[in-house]
Amino acid sequence: MLRVLGPGPAAMVFVGDGLKGFVPVAVAHALLISRWKMQQQQVDLWLLAFALAPIVGHSFSVFLRFSGGRAVTTTCGALFAMAWPAAAIGLGIWAILVATTRYISVASMVAAASVPIYMAVAGKRWEWLVFWSAVAALVILRHLPNMKRLLAGTETKIGEKVEVEGAGERQ
Repeated sequence: MLRVLGPGPAAMVFVGDGLKGFVPVAVAHALLISRWKMQQQQVDLWLLAFALAPIVGHSFSVFLRFSGGRAVTTTCGALFAMAWPAAAIGLGIWAILVATTRYISVASMVAAASVPIYMAVAGKRWEWLVFWSAVAALVILRHLPNMKRLLAGTETKIGEKVEVEGAGERQ
């Protein structure tokens, strides 16, 4: 989005994708505790389901014939609602790598891989470790085309111009 339409529309998509992950998990968390008065252990398990829906929906949208995005920002939003320290660490890693390498894809994959490491070190429940490991694997697998371009030396860096097919043609 940044390369094609610029920083303004890219920022709007970034915020929208993040909220797509954050809102359902945050609302579910509030309802599960206050309205249904569930124990935290039950809430933790339900939150995984509420996080999974927007992540999978973003990557495999029924509106796009089960294709979609890489799920990085949606995942970050859901993670902020569930475990903000893990999200903050992942976002920090992402920002540092983008600033140093200028490869968004590399930063996204490393940040995703950092989340299950945080979950293990922080002593989170094994269900969370398994869930966030699977989500990290999904994010990395969705970046396979980027990895191929990285190995071929053709992956574009942030700030580089990209030719978009049909961008100059009139309909």
